[in-house]
Amino acid sequence: MRILYDSTLFLHRNVGGFTRYFTELANGLFASKQNAATNVLVFAGLNCAHVTRSDFAAGVYQGVSLPSFRGSWRIYKALNDLGMQALLSFSDGASTVLHETYYGAPQLWNPRVKRVITIHDMIWEEEEFTGSDTWSIRAKRASALRADGILFVSQSTRLAYRRHFPQRCPEAVVHHGCELRTTRAPQPVDSPWPYILFVGRRGGYKNWSRMVQAIGLAKLWKTHGLINVGGALSESELQELRTAGIPADRVRTLRCDDDVLSDLYRGAECFVFPSMAEGFGIPLLEAARCGSPIACSDIPVFREILPAGPNFFDPHSPAAMMASIQECLHAGRGSRKVAEAEQAAQTYSWQRTADETLGFYRSLF
Repeated sequence: MRILYDSTLFLHRNVGGFTRYFTELANGLFASKQNAATNVLVFAGLNCAHVTRSDFAAGVYQGVSLPSFRGSWRIYKALNDLGMQALLSFSDGASTVLHETYYGAPQLWNPRVKRVITIHDMIWEEEEFTGSDTWSIRAKRASALRADGILFVSQSTRLAYRRHFPQRCPEAVVHHGCELRTTRAPQPVDSPWPYILFVGRRGGYKNWSRMVQAIGLAKLWKTHGLINVGGALSESELQELRTAGIPADRVRTLRCDDDVLSDLYRGAECFVFPSMAEGFGIPLLEAARCGSPIACSDIPVFREILPAGPNFFDPHSPAAMMASIQECLHAGRGSRKVAEAEQAAQTYSWQRTADETLGFYRSLF
């Protein structure tokens, strides 16, 4: 069997979660004990992605990182499509899977090739967020209609998909893994105060604004700081902090690697995950594995992947969020809930994700 991953994802720079998924998946397939006589190739082509050959096992990655400039996306894509068509045209008699790395991949064809896509979420199709990303909706639909097999990252995502699409090909739910790739022993976080931790993008359905309101309501800034892992705060976000009465010197925002992120989880007095919707939620499991007390939204996917341990709250209510955060701070890192969450999170691994995905590929032939 040949397993090919196309270049579509690698033409984008700001899809970190998807990139992590396909990097871990390809490396896991390469390492799988079930993977005898299977060839794995990530055809990144000409790209401007943050990943490089060094992120993959030897021989798995084929691509060249180049600068991004006006019109580069179209040029790189056209050349990459030709390269992928050449790969698909070549046949040594092996069954071939083409796993699209992002919605809207080129309509390349070979009768021996089975196309697979992963549906990561259905956020933009759901009523509360309808129309927020029309390109994503159209591209996802096009990919789903031509797929020979569809993977879902959670049962919640699969159920949401069924509300919008009929079943027309084989499907399976394969959960993400969760492993921070640390390279050193944990270190204490240099923070002048105990802190509450937020990880990821902050806009829209990520619901960061209501978390800020919750911290302001409880005046938690008097005893705790807020650390955000992600991009720099915008002027509107700084205004939200001021409106909530949270002093600027109580807020830190940073980007970091897995070593520092692991330290932040291990030092946090509460990790807050206030999203109104998610397809999966890897930070939830990362926090649990590192022993963070967790306050998170009471949404189906979080109940699915981590049913025991978090303090759940209504994501539309800053008051409910405030109560859950305060419960975490009161119970501390040694609580029963923290231990339950940590134990549950240990069952998730990227190798299991790769092995289950390989089983799905094989079922298509």
